[in-house]
Amino acid sequence: MFNNELLMSKSGDDSWNTLRFVASKDDSNAKLFYTLYTSYLPDSAFTVKINGKKTDQNYKSLSFLSGDKVEIVCNKSFSFPPLYINGKDLVREISPLPFMTEYGADRPVEELGRALNGCKSLITIPEDLFKNNTEVNEFVNCFDGCSGLTSIPKGLFAKQTKVTRFDSTFFSCKSITSIPEGLFDNNTEVTSFNRTFSGCAGITSIPKDLFKNNTKVTDFGNVFAGYNNYFGITSIPEGLFDNNPEVTNFGYAFRNWKNLTSIPEGLFKNNTKVTSFSSVFYDCYALTSIPESLFDNNTEVTMFNGTFSGCKSITSVPEGLFDKNAKVTSFSSTFSYCYNLTSIPEGLFDNSPEVTDFSSAFMYCEKLTSIPEGLFDRHTKVTNFSNVFYDCESITSIPNGLFDNNPEVTNFASAFYGLSKLTSIPEGLFDRHTKVTDFSGVFNGCFKLTSISEDLFKNNTEVTSFNASFRESGLTSIPKDLFKNNTKVTSFGGSSGSYDGCFRSCHNLTSIPEGLFDNNPEVTTFGSTFANCSKLTTVPNGLFDKNAKVTSFSSTFNYCSKLTSIPEGLFANNLNVTNFNSTFSGCSTLEGRVKIGSPNVTSCKDFCKNTGAITVIVPAGSTTETTFRAYAETVTNLTVETF
Repeated sequence: MFNNELLMSKSGDDSWNTLRFVASKDDSNAKLFYTLYTSYLPDSAFTVKINGKKTDQNYKSLSFLSGDKVEIVCNKSFSFPPLYINGKDLVREISPLPFMTEYGADRPVEELGRALNGCKSLITIPEDLFKNNTEVNEFVNCFDGCSGLTSIPKGLFAKQTKVTRFDSTFFSCKSITSIPEGLFDNNTEVTSFNRTFSGCAGITSIPKDLFKNNTKVTDFGNVFAGYNNYFGITSIPEGLFDNNPEVTNFGYAFRNWKNLTSIPEGLFKNNTKVTSFSSVFYDCYALTSIPESLFDNNTEVTMFNGTFSGCKSITSVPEGLFDKNAKVTSFSSTFSYCYNLTSIPEGLFDNSPEVTDFSSAFMYCEKLTSIPEGLFDRHTKVTNFSNVFYDCESITSIPNGLFDNNPEVTNFASAFYGLSKLTSIPEGLFDRHTKVTDFSGVFNGCFKLTSISEDLFKNNTEVTSFNASFRESGLTSIPKDLFKNNTKVTSFGGSSGSYDGCFRSCHNLTSIPEGLFDNNPEVTTFGSTFANCSKLTTVPNGLFDKNAKVTSFSSTFNYCSKLTSIPEGLFANNLNVTNFNSTFSGCSTLEGRVKIGSPNVTSCKDFCKNTGAITVIVPAGSTTETTFRAYAETVTNLTVETF
């Protein structure tokens, strides 16, 4: 046990054994401490006073009214367990915390995580709040959610020299307007400031020397990040991180600084061990320029994910921005949503040969007009180009050989989605990519793309998905052998009639070639494949004959309003289908007979909604017969026959 007389002499008052606070609201069952720690203490260890009067209340479950002055006094040789209010907003005012221990007074408390978490009514805290707890080494989430707190006393942590973590300490304390200089001066052992001031949108400036004595810090991730709010700070002090040479993570550090207009050129010059700059300036709307030497000393960086994502005022990127970053493996979303970026410098990524991920790198760069030739020539290890130029609507062409040196790519999903001015695809664009598995949405929304080569996918034998690949494109025809070598494809559309159909909304498409899917025996879904192809007039006989594993034809020809007839044996060989929802819904001129080979159809909702007269021929006595007869009772244009 601890020597209570010695503790009292050090404290200079009775705060060492008394917890005092003013209640912020009524509560009849308030629990202020970790239940795990109170289990070893008898009820008689504490005396509870309300407004100065002794009560017979049990400290483990208190009853008080808003505005009551609550005192809990530790008796005899006992000591307090750790305070753990954790989101209950019980405290309006608080005095210095008593001396606290862990596990039967074995040792002084070392963690005060969530001690006052969620005390929204707490407006001020005393500078000596923690004076009796000098052994604390973590303040994780301590004041998290104290949205009414307006200020931080300068000496709040002055006696806690062993602290290693201030993670989320003031998270979402949105009423704090300033950070005192010297706040962390005595905390020389700190290794993490992750989310420390995240969500503190009221802060107007940061002291230049805030972290000058914290030389062991490794993590500044989200340190000043905004979440559902934005920081109004307009500038970052020069030299803010000069004394933090051990930092490895700056991810999201300045996220949502909507008024930040510039970045100090040497901001990261002394942080030579950084490995991640992920989203460090995410959604810094007003940022207009990037210093060319910003990352020159950060030779260990591997992640630039989302670094400038959402920086919509940036119009250009310095040519040598990444010249010294040879170990980078990811540029995913680095410049996504940079709406006003007009150009990409040649050789921008030339000195980063280890990159494996360029997904969404320039997504939504709407004013980007061209792609430099050889942009990815040095990146032989890239596996992911999904969304790389997603919705870059001003790009008019793709350079020849753009991906020639990237043989490891497995994902091109939505790579050129929304290139509405693209008129052609370079010959052999994907010829060297034998490992690709996903071409979902690759040319989705390319309105002016009217034709494609039948050899476009000839070498991509591992592909499994062509979902939405040419959705809303300008195609007028489909090469017969387009998918001839893609024998592993499992999907040409969404399984439940989603908007993922391969040729969905190709409004200029008038016909489908015979045998288009003959070499695709693994397909399981044709959901929405030709949905809304408003000029399609016919469907070839035997179109799906070789696709024995299909389970869904949901919305396959939905709203093909010019379709007048269907081959009777269109679905005869597809014995595993369970879903025919909306297959011909909206085909207003369609009439005919069609045989359903599968005995296992469980759903055919809106199968022929708003069509002409349709007759389905189904296996007698099967689940399919039951399903279609039930549907036929709800419509007048469907007849069910059996075989």
